[in-house]
Amino acid sequence: MGAVVSSTNGSDDGGIVADLTHPLKGDWLSQHAVACNVSKHEIALMWEQYKQLGCNEDGELSGDALMKACKANTTATKIVEMMPRSKDSVLTFQTFCNMSRWLADASIETKVRAAFQCLNKGHPLDIIVVMEILSEIYCDESQEVIERSAKVFMHQVGDMATHSINEQQFVKWARQLPNDTLQTIMDFKCSPNESQEQASSSNPVKKDSKEAPSTKHMLKVSRMASRKDWVLLANKLGFTQDDISLVKEELPGDEKEQVQQILSLWKQRGDDQATLSVLKEALRGSGMAEIADNLDTNA
Repeated sequence: MGAVVSSTNGSDDGGIVADLTHPLKGDWLSQHAVACNVSKHEIALMWEQYKQLGCNEDGELSGDALMKACKANTTATKIVEMMPRSKDSVLTFQTFCNMSRWLADASIETKVRAAFQCLNKGHPLDIIVVMEILSEIYCDESQEVIERSAKVFMHQVGDMATHSINEQQFVKWARQLPNDTLQTIMDFKCSPNESQEQASSSNPVKKDSKEAPSTKHMLKVSRMASRKDWVLLANKLGFTQDDISLVKEELPGDEKEQVQQILSLWKQRGDDQATLSVLKEALRGSGMAEIADNLDTNA
């Protein structure tokens, strides 16, 4: 990710650890844990993530495998292109771990700057790039809506003289976002279960951990979340974009009903796993902490 991310490991020369061991050897994970300064548990979880991306039996992730993992996601492809790789276009497990650790530990502003570097290879963002990004975030919207939104964003954030957004302008815009929202967007755990483990080790089990959300809870969430970006909440509850599109088609134009349907489906799918605490966690994870807190009141 440009100069920012290259600090994680510089250019990837093929991986020092990979020259000393092999995935079939018993010390593969322990050697990487030491080299990357992470726990054995973390390295095991990262190894599972790395394998899911399509690494080969030698523990190497080729450029082709990376691009395949990105599929048609333009933004993800841009991020991959900025990753430090070997001369053979291989992303080693060691580099993958270093990047994961860096993303977990870096400051919010540093990660915002890294995000900017990825979006257009460090170059200022023009309206075409902004439209590409918005099209992937709001894939159900028409091209007309995307273009109009991009123009508004460019006008509010960018330089009208150059019709572009530079890094400083991008960072300034990000700083103006609500802190909870920015923290949620830029939060990256070294391993997928890290946040859950930290929470369970430091916090006692709350009374509502097994409590199912009541009808009153569901109605309150549907009413309040429908005024916000509830698609992110749906994602946090495990719904894909196709699931969300189907709900929108069934209930066109009525966002409150759409959210209510998502919550109803979530309860049906989750059965006893669809608890109030899970719903609150999803709300907080999608930038709706105030709604989660509101569920504790009688309002």
